[in-house]
Amino acid sequence: MVDKPQAAGRSPRHALRPIGAADDARIAAVLEDAYRATAPDAAAQLLQRASAALSVEYSVPRAAYFVVLEAAVVVGGAGLAPLYGARSDVCELRHMGVAAHARSHGAATELVEHCLVVALAFGYRHCYAELTNSMRPALSLLENLRFSRLNQPVGQTGRFLCDRWYLRDL
Repeated sequence: MVDKPQAAGRSPRHALRPIGAADDARIAAVLEDAYRATAPDAAAQLLQRASAALSVEYSVPRAAYFVVLEAAVVVGGAGLAPLYGARSDVCELRHMGVAAHARSHGAATELVEHCLVVALAFGYRHCYAELTNSMRPALSLLENLRFSRLNQPVGQTGRFLCDRWYLRDL
């Protein structure tokens, strides 16, 4: 098994680390709050697709989930995994969310940038993400990070309420 690489480059302002079993309940609560606030119409579907044990879900090869901490408390997370139904060089950015009090501090940007570095180390060449139109901060984040908007979904995520699709070359 390949170790989960660490991102190189600039020093992050937030502490980032791989998820552990002790983080599962906290990150589930963060994601629930984030999805209900930014995607109320799709929250139930998005939460249904998020395992209660993300530490287990992301323990498979070529997948990783990272949490971001402020004052040693988990305030957000994001993961990457193979995109089902797509080529093997395409990963999906999934289960991204940051607690309301920690938004606008750069945590989400650092999480996504870290995931992209890890995705490249895992051998991916493209990163896919899908959201709903109501997830305005996340849409802006992806566009600022040079994700290109697509006209249709890629792969088979099962998230039928998502209506915005993005892809970035790594």
